[in-house]
Amino acid sequence: IAFGGWNEGHLAEELSWTPVHDPEVGHWLLGIKSIRVDDDRLDFCDDGKCKAAVDTGTALLSVPPAIFREMFEHLRHESGAAGHCQGPGPLLHFEFEDFTVTLGPKEYASLRTPRVSQPKEPELASQGGRQTRADLRCFPLLMTLELEEPLGPKLFILGEPVLRKYYTVYDSEAKRVGFGRASHSR
Repeated sequence: IAFGGWNEGHLAEELSWTPVHDPEVGHWLLGIKSIRVDDDRLDFCDDGKCKAAVDTGTALLSVPPAIFREMFEHLRHESGAAGHCQGPGPLLHFEFEDFTVTLGPKEYASLRTPRVSQPKEPELASQGGRQTRADLRCFPLLMTLELEEPLGPKLFILGEPVLRKYYTVYDSEAKRVGFGRASHSR
């Protein structure tokens, strides 16, 4: 954490800024214009009431219960042939005022074995021209959070999955939050 500025060396791109929604509430709340999975726009935020809080203390993505099942079903997918969630899969997009935060399976998914018993050898299948593992699934790291006004009921909490991929800057003077893809030192 840096106070009084930010380190350009931690950024892989320029910051994109979005205003804080309802700054008098006392949280870093941002207005969400829409949510998409790949090119499918989810209609949950069409009423303009969706908000996001950026929170370093939340390990998962928190979503309102009313959209949990829909998001989970859109994001759950079979793993690639290598048996991990690092490769292709649905992209999750949070659209803000002037930019979009995009997460891939690497950021939002964890590998799981289905509950039914599986053969000991990997079960390979072909899906959309790529090899997949039917014996392993990538499950989205989502949790539900139900809050009343003024924070809820359409509050999403962007926790570690977003904050690992994006460097964020909190400008209390201008009441805005900046996002830029993080540059991780190797």
